[in-house]
Amino acid sequence: MPNFQTKYYVNPKDVSNYGQSKLHTLDKKAEIIFTNELRSKCESEQAHKRRLTEAAQGWFSQDEEKMAVANNYEMPSCRRLSGLPGVRF
Repeated sequence: MPNFQTKYYVNPKDVSNYGQSKLHTLDKKAEIIFTNELRSKCESEQAHKRRLTEAAQGWFSQDEEKMAVANNYEMPSCRRLSGLPGVRF
C-alpha cells in the first residue's frame, strides 16, 4: 500500500495479468480494508478502556489502582491508525 508504506501479500499468479490501473485499484482496496480493520479494532480498544475507567470510578471514591490500569491501557490499533497519513478517526 503505497500511501501507508505497508506491504501486503498477493499470490503472483492471481495478479499476473493485471495492468498498472488494476494494481492501483488493488492497492486502494487493500488500504480501505486495512483501515476498516484498524478502525474496528481501535473502537474495541476504546470501548474496553472506557469500561476499565468506569469500573475504576465508584460512587464516592475512585480506585486508584484500577484507574492506573485504565490510564495505562495500550491501544496499538488506535496508535497505528492515528499514524497513517490522511486517515482521521
